[in-house]
Amino acid sequence: EFGFKDSITIAPLGHSGANLQLPAYKPTAEARLLFTGSLLRWKGLETVLTAAHTLGVAFDIVGDAGGREYYENYCRQRGHTNVVFHGHVAPEDLSRYYLRGSICVLPLTRANIAMKYTSPLKLFEYLASGRPVVAGDVPSVREIVQHKEHAILLEPENADAIAVLAHRTPAI
Repeated sequence: EFGFKDSITIAPLGHSGANLQLPAYKPTAEARLLFTGSLLRWKGLETVLTAAHTLGVAFDIVGDAGGREYYENYCRQRGHTNVVFHGHVAPEDLSRYYLRGSICVLPLTRANIAMKYTSPLKLFEYLASGRPVVAGDVPSVREIVQHKEHAILLEPENADAIAVLAHRTPAI
């Protein structure tokens, strides 16, 4: 009917976790925030950078896609010394950044692209990792997870919300 000559394979959107060989999450381990992916401004990294600095928590950023220089300057200008930029890594090497105390962050912003038009694929990998996930409470995320069931959802662009959460969550 549609003119396809070959059969079609449907690959489910998501992550099986099959290529993640990780140590188990350990809430008593040293807490570290982890962000993986592209460093585009609408991803909301400034919010987590501010919160991580306020909390004195280490923050690992894995990825680039052109935003690394901006965020390195951002941290340098504000004295954020607790951030490590690892740059782009091959998918098969990504698992070494999911440490026992890693808390995965997907902050996002109120930008239209983050609110309505993104499909946050890294969220599936975060969930498959077995680590706690803190994400921006935006429609594109709420289509996938429920607050306090699969992830902690926080108001976008609110570093204070992350800091307050840290004092109520043993994992941070």
